[in-house]
Amino acid sequence: MFGAIQEETVVEKYSRNPLRFTGKPLVVICWMVILCGLYLTSLYSYLLFHSLAEMFSIVVACGIFMVAWNARSFMGMDCFVFLGIAYLFVGGVDFVHTMGYKGMGVFPGYATDLPTQLWIGARYLESGSLLIAPLMIGRRVRINDTFLAYAGVTTLLLASIFAWDLFPTCFIEGVGLTPFKKVSEYVISLILLGSIGLLFVKREEFDPGVLGLLMASVGVTVASELFFTFYIHAYGFSNLVGHYLKIVSFYLIYKAVIEMGLVKPYSIMFRSLRLSEDALKKAKETLEDRVEERTAELAITNEQLNQEIRERRQAGKALRKSEQQLRHLSSQLLEAQEKERKRVAQELHDSIGSTLAVISMSLGRKIDQIGGRGSPRDVSLEDVVKMVQNAIEETRRIQMDLRPALIDDLGIVATINWFCREYQNAYPGIRVEQTVSIEEKDVPEHLKIVIFRIIQEALTNTAKHSKADVANVSLTSVDGRIRLVVRDNGRGFDRKDGSHHADFGRGLGLESMKERVQFSGGTFSLKTEQGKGTVVRGDWPCRASNSPES
Repeated sequence: MFGAIQEETVVEKYSRNPLRFTGKPLVVICWMVILCGLYLTSLYSYLLFHSLAEMFSIVVACGIFMVAWNARSFMGMDCFVFLGIAYLFVGGVDFVHTMGYKGMGVFPGYATDLPTQLWIGARYLESGSLLIAPLMIGRRVRINDTFLAYAGVTTLLLASIFAWDLFPTCFIEGVGLTPFKKVSEYVISLILLGSIGLLFVKREEFDPGVLGLLMASVGVTVASELFFTFYIHAYGFSNLVGHYLKIVSFYLIYKAVIEMGLVKPYSIMFRSLRLSEDALKKAKETLEDRVEERTAELAITNEQLNQEIRERRQAGKALRKSEQQLRHLSSQLLEAQEKERKRVAQELHDSIGSTLAVISMSLGRKIDQIGGRGSPRDVSLEDVVKMVQNAIEETRRIQMDLRPALIDDLGIVATINWFCREYQNAYPGIRVEQTVSIEEKDVPEHLKIVIFRIIQEALTNTAKHSKADVANVSLTSVDGRIRLVVRDNGRGFDRKDGSHHADFGRGLGLESMKERVQFSGGTFSLKTEQGKGTVVRGDWPCRASNSPES
């Protein structure tokens, strides 16, 4: 963090004024002395001035390449490596331009047009490279391909001038610059202005100080090119000013690339690091937002899953409970069936069987009497008739217990009246009250046996367990529903105590009544409290749709 703050402080210094980056007035004074010395040199020998000015730009160009090449691993931007390769070849063309300048005598037979052509070729190469460089930001430079491309372009340029004589004429002795040369300078200036525009567009990718030096260098180069459109001979004033501006532009390139890449390499690294940190911070903020959103979604989903788990657990508990009830009911059904079979068998044995046996023996004696064989005890036919009548009554009673024929013959209302009379005779200590206010036609056929069995079971339990002296049976129609209520004023019981299931009357007891009501499409309820009696209630829709129960 401390290094980043230091880097920003340095950047602020030279970004406000690139020429102030030197930081020492002595350097500025030295440059003023050098520029004045070059001017005096031009007065003594313009050829010496030109050679010194061009050699400066050539050395800087080669220095740009060497620094960019050796610092490519930590500069962080391949566009500087691209510029380093480009300026190596620009410096090479400028070297040939210097050697071919009028008066050097290196290329005999060539006049002022040769160095002018080489100048225009070098400037096209330089301006084009400055235009392409911003486009290389964020891309990997293929070094071998770049070297081959620049070597090929430079070779074609020199061949078009020296070998093929294809390069257009740029200077005519005694006349001055050709239109091609002047137009080329304007085209080169436009290309350089385009480079400034691209640098501005890509400004976020550059260190502010480096960006200021690069834009200043390109701007000075544009001014230099404009001055080179005015001179009419190789040693003219416009040519002098143009070379001064070229020295300044290459100096600024030196400040941007050599010093920033060699003396202050870490500032560029800090710039890349800061950009990376900013991108990481944004990514972190976005990630945190996404994490919060996802966490909220997961919390909702988790709550929904927990709710579903709770519901499933409750449903599972209700299903285990239901299975237990079913198992208990099944066992009670089997037990009830066995008890009912035993009861019917006992009834048949004790009543009908005994009566029939007596009838058989009585008839045997009567036959013996009729045949003349006497017997110790006479049996009259009237006695046999009475025995047969008793057998018939016992058979009718057993049949009524199994399924009263009255339900099928006369209906539920008459059956209730008959059962209550029979119950009153069987248990004279319990007064039975009836409240039946419903039409026979309003009771569905399949409900009649259900209603009878509930009355039968409830009153039987009352007689055996409640110690009541009053019981009430009510069958009414209430709000479009059939309602059966059987109540007594007995001792009641505690419903939390499960022991009543074991002795709550024969048959199925509470479970029997409950299952009968529910299976027939009704709702069952039981109200009881110790010392306050018991109320059994069943409610059915008038048009129940469940299958009838036999």
